[in-house]
Parts: sequence; C-alpha cells; structure tokens
Amino acid sequence: MLDRIDEPIVIREGGAEFRWTFRGWSEPGTDEIYIDPMRMEQALANLLLNAKKYTPRDGRIEVIVRKALDGTTGDPALLVEVQDSGPGIAEGDLPFVFERFYRSGEARKTSPAGMGLGLAICKEIVEQHGGRVQVSSRLGLGSTFTIALPLRAGLTKAGMTR
Repeated sequence: MLDRIDEPIVIREGGAEFRWTFRGWSEPGTDEIYIDPMRMEQALANLLLNAKKYTPRDGRIEVIVRKALDGTTGDPALLVEVQDSGPGIAEGDLPFVFERFYRSGEARKTSPAGMGLGLAICKEIVEQHGGRVQVSSRLGLGSTFTIALPLRAGLTKAGMTR
C-alpha cells in the first residue's frame, strides 16, 4: 500500500504569494529519510525562487523527486532536482555559486535584486542533513540544481521527522 504525500509550499516575496505542491509516494517499510521539514522547505524554496527569478515567463521550471544512487557517493539517496530554462550560468561561475554573497555575472545582468545568500543557505541546510547540493548549467540552456539526501534505514535524529 502506498502512502500519499501532498505538501504545499507557500512562498511570499515582495507582496506576492507563490504556491507549489509536491506530490509523491512512498512505500512503508522501505528506506527512510529524516529531515527538519522547516529547514528543508527553506532550502527548496531558495532553489525555486531562484528558478522563478531567472526563468522567463514562457520558460519552464520542473521539480523531479526520485530515489536513486547518489552519483558522487554511490549510496542510495533521495534526489530532488530543480530544472529551469533560464539564462544558465557560465562555466567559470559554477564553482562559486554556493559561496555567500556571490552572484554570477548573468545573475547581476538579468536580476539586480538579491544578495547572493540563497544558494549558500541552501547548501548549509542540505549539508547539515548529511546531503549535498550541486549545479549543472550552460549559458543559454538553463540550470539544474540537485539536492541529494542519504537514505538511511532505522536512523533517528532529535528534531527531525520522517
């Protein structure tokens, strides 16, 4: 039997409200993941707001959630990908996008607002959960940000929920 997950995320920005609903399913008794839902929502909200900020109105933003092997560690993981059809990030900027106060040249051109903190905060939250976040991007072709959270059977942590 499948348990249905249907959690809305509401983000308020500049007087406007944006809503995303994530739907997924999990099978009881399979791998478990323990997270601080409020912090993980903040990490995901930062990725979604960036995608919204840099994607044109007629563009595309997709969120893909799946269980797979982590491409870096080879361990089972929950992967959350946020893909957009925005302007992309230059190769030379990619190593720095998760640093505090860093904004790529393209980001400064297309959106003067922002302090360069959202991705750094996202990275800190994900790493506190034992995971990692990475980006792949090419100018003119959009970006994909991937959060990989380890799946661990039987792990419990204070203040975290399944």
